[in-house]
Amino acid sequence: MTKPRGMDRRQMLAGAGVVAAVAAGGGIATAAKAADAPAADWDHECDVLCVGSGPAVTFGCIAGRHAVSA
Repeated sequence: MTKPRGMDRRQMLAGAGVVAAVAAGGGIATAAKAADAPAADWDHECDVLCVGSGPAVTFGCIAGRHAVSA
């Protein structure tokens, strides 16, 4: 039986590990830059902030609205 060409499971996991390491390194560099940045000046204030779309956010907005109204 011949081995199929392409990527095998071991190569795929090794590639995913490299991608994860690069992503983690970028996150550390971004966090270091953010620590040196001046404090943000906020223009708006809110009790509940829902970001995104989909059923989870929809129900979160409804629950937040009920919590603020109560």
